[in-house]
Amino acid sequence: MHHEKIVRSNRDSKGGLMMRSKLTPDSPHVSLLIHTGSGVTMYSRATAGGPTTKKVSYIKAIFAN
Repeated sequence: MHHEKIVRSNRDSKGGLMMRSKLTPDSPHVSLLIHTGSGVTMYSRATAGGPTTKKVSYIKAIFAN
């Protein structure tokens, strides 16, 4: 996956990749997102209905204004 440019329209803008085991809201998943405000973050849920964990990277992305 290649992001050419993410435009900072607001501090909560994000883009990335999500992989889910099913399309249900409580499905196990892993997501790698680039946030305009905080850089790269990984979210994951190991079991259906379980908690989603968040791991923040100290990698910062460069954004177009």
